[in-house]
Amino acid sequence: MAQKNGEACILLVDRKAELKNYLQVSLQRLTCKIVTVESPEQGLMYAQQTSSVAAVLLHHPFLRDEDLTAISRFHASCPGLQVIVLAGSASTQMITAAVRAGAAEVLTQPFQPAELNSVLESAVHAMRPQAQEGRGIHNAARQTGDTVLSGWMARNEAFLSAVAASDAPVLIQGETGVGKEVVARYLHAMSGRSAEPFHKLNCAALPSELVESELFGYEKGAFTGAFKSKPGKFEVADMGTLMLDEIGDMDFHLQAKLLQVLQDQSFERLGGSGIQKVDVRVIAATHCDLMQSIARNRFRQDLYYRLNVITIRVPALRDRKDEIPGLAQAFLARHARDASDIPVIPAALSQAMLDYSWPGNVRELENFMRRYLVLRSPQLALQELHHLSTDTVPRFAAPPPPPPPLTFPEPAVEVAAPAAAYAPAPAAAMPAVTAPAATAAEAVGQQTLLQRLNAEQRQMEANVILNALNRTRWNRKQAAVLLGTEYKALLYRMRKLGIDSAEAEATAANTDVDMLSPAPVEAPPRLVATA
Repeated sequence: MAQKNGEACILLVDRKAELKNYLQVSLQRLTCKIVTVESPEQGLMYAQQTSSVAAVLLHHPFLRDEDLTAISRFHASCPGLQVIVLAGSASTQMITAAVRAGAAEVLTQPFQPAELNSVLESAVHAMRPQAQEGRGIHNAARQTGDTVLSGWMARNEAFLSAVAASDAPVLIQGETGVGKEVVARYLHAMSGRSAEPFHKLNCAALPSELVESELFGYEKGAFTGAFKSKPGKFEVADMGTLMLDEIGDMDFHLQAKLLQVLQDQSFERLGGSGIQKVDVRVIAATHCDLMQSIARNRFRQDLYYRLNVITIRVPALRDRKDEIPGLAQAFLARHARDASDIPVIPAALSQAMLDYSWPGNVRELENFMRRYLVLRSPQLALQELHHLSTDTVPRFAAPPPPPPPLTFPEPAVEVAAPAAAYAPAPAAAMPAVTAPAATAAEAVGQQTLLQRLNAEQRQMEANVILNALNRTRWNRKQAAVLLGTEYKALLYRMRKLGIDSAEAEATAANTDVDMLSPAPVEAPPRLVATA
């Protein structure tokens, strides 16, 4: 019986324990402990007995054949457990061999501390769902509740076994959260490639440039920051399986290069000239409708037919509700501290879970059971499901309009202005910028005080600009000089206020006004504008 431990830990295989103090400081914020052993044999024994191991860090000055053997033993005995190699130096061939043996990452000196921290942090955050799912993958389909697709896979075991035995590309389709990766890992575990590595790349999680370098690798100096050569996913997954998740989001131009690899099983590293030959089975997954993407020129039709040799459509959770009770218990057992900590699911809550549509599928169900495990309140769980079932408002919909504001008297707004700019203009030359009377009257009751003040300010600004334009017979450059502003700024404000009337220009052109005559300066007039 494996030992239960709620706190994640990093298993450090280091004879001299040189890295222990460094790791304890750098990973302090992750609240995980560091367990140090002197040999891979001791580490393997500890990992088999303790389920809280997030990652194994093998530290050796030189990467040797014995290290490859240790990596293979960890990978075979604890599938899903991440093994990270930290070596003083290693050749490209040894790095590739280590990844093929099952290493999640190989770091060689000199390396950035942030790079090691990032790898270890990712392992700690992904420890529970990934490690438990990975370690049980070999018998996942035969044990009810072991995986998120146990019931569905049991009903389709003959079909999935036939697909697993083939090397043909597979396209897995299904909504987000249904468990497409679980199906891909099952196909790999039941195939003849199960002893070889399984690698995954999420095409939507990285920019297209990084996706290309991750898939095909790069040579030293291929681009800025490429200080050393690095093999890509295709190279390290040789003889194994590569899952391309969210293939529908892959960059259109990169799809042509992927098509060539699928056809020829060969590629070139970025910045390289040598042809790399590989034998990789590709399993693609997507939640998109690829036929619609093809119609919109976002996905290559030839790549679709190359991937679509075998299609597996994973149904949504609402279409296999008979699995909900078993899945709920499995998730409670997965996240509980121990067996005595698992709460009971009342009949009323169980029925409500069966009636709910679960748009987030298995992922939503797992999160719901985690909340139930924390709150321990069937009443709160029932209320949440009721609100989720009856809520017809979109999750990110705009908030409802505010209640009608209090009625205030319409204030007059006085603004002092230079005399030259605001001489009264003929009424015929001023285009209206206000809304129709009926529309404005209907909107008064729905406007807030701030909205009404903004409308008054806009009307006031429009009146000021219109007076200047009519005084200059709609010569915008001279109007800008008259207003003391830039010409482009005046044009921008005119567009924002809707002041653009050819009719008013024509009227102003027929009016005999001396643009160069100065305006009277007896006393600065005041413009009074009302809403």
